[in-house]
Amino acid sequence: MSSISRNDPCPCGSGKKYKKCCAGKFVAAENSPRQTGTSKGVDFNATNVSPPSDRLLKAVALHQEGQLDKAKETYQALLRENPDGGEAMHYLHYLGMIEHQEGRYPEAASLIERAIKRQGNIPVFHCNLANAYIQSGRLDSALNSYHEAIRLAPRFPQAYFNLHALLLDQTNVAPAIECMQKAVEIAPENLIFRFHLGMLLDYSGMSDIAAKHLEMVENGDDLCRALL
Repeated sequence: MSSISRNDPCPCGSGKKYKKCCAGKFVAAENSPRQTGTSKGVDFNATNVSPPSDRLLKAVALHQEGQLDKAKETYQALLRENPDGGEAMHYLHYLGMIEHQEGRYPEAASLIERAIKRQGNIPVFHCNLANAYIQSGRLDSALNSYHEAIRLAPRFPQAYFNLHALLLDQTNVAPAIECMQKAVEIAPENLIFRFHLGMLLDYSGMSDIAAKHLEMVENGDDLCRALL
């Protein structure tokens, strides 16, 4: 599988280096316990287990607030107390996400792999595992994990968004465009998705189609307009 260097110009056409553009955005997109990029009425964390315990919810709240040490201590304590319980895969997954946030990518991948062994049908687990694989240099494994997330949840826009950045190729951006078209189809209100699709289309010479997406970005809020 071909890939682009982090110091190369980003094929999305932004004019920035890849590491300062799509590479950073798709890696960061899932690095918090708050689910992002989902469609209304779809829970990509859905499982067939009971609702989460109060202690897990409190640990997730700490995680979302950026109190990683406290969240990690709670996840680890819960795992020690109930290593074979129905929530164990969540403890492992969130511990893996903290490892990812702190730059320990092989450790992150190992923990999320353990979570998937417990419960293999949770799409967001596979998406976050792919993110960890990328940072560990395991690009083919990442590709497989993104495809598995999409197989489990065909309407998972964040998985398509993350996958598009992995597929970027300066000589052939068509696969990345297809991913972003799917992401926009699922989440048409997401102007970040439209920005990336518009830039890819413009880079590919489809300026008229690109303009429609970029016009929507231009008419968005200040944060979205700053992308242009």
